Amino acid sequence: MTRLRIPGSIDHAVLTIAAEISYAEAARVAGRTVACIRDWTNDATTSVPSLSQAIALDAAYIAAGGENAPLHEAYAAKLEIVVAGRAACARTLSREVATAAREFGDLIAASLPVCQPGYSPNDAQRALLEADQAESAVAAVKRRLFSFLKTGAGPVGKAGGSHR
Repeated sequence: MTRLRIPGSIDHAVLTIAAEISYAEAARVAGRTVACIRDWTNDATTSVPSLSQAIALDAAYIAAGGENAPLHEAYAAKLEIVVAGRAACARTLSREVATAAREFGDLIAASLPVCQPGYSPNDAQRALLEADQAESAVAAVKRRLFSFLKTGAGPVGKAGGSHR
């Protein structure tokens, strides 16, 4: 049975290249074995061509008459997904920080009457309610901030949500 591959994926790109230039030539160009090239065409593997191997394979594909650079396009698509995800995460963090700031403002406003002589039990209950809401908002910010600590292949502190 023919294994289905997602167009634009790295495994599909390697398969496209190998189909054009042959597995043996792809192995020679990449400096790997034919078995390694076949492994790279398997979506279940975590092994992928290095940057220099990807460039060499794309160049060999183009030299053989290919009209594009399949691995370049696959890596570009993956990068676009990661960047979009980080931008969405930063936008969500901004909204959550704004909510926390608003909730803290409400907490301060509700707590000040409790500091005055003659406060009522309703004043204290309202302040407690606002404190709970502020606490929930801070917990949401804290959970989101943890997503910015996820590390990847790059230097520690530069992956996840680090947008420098």
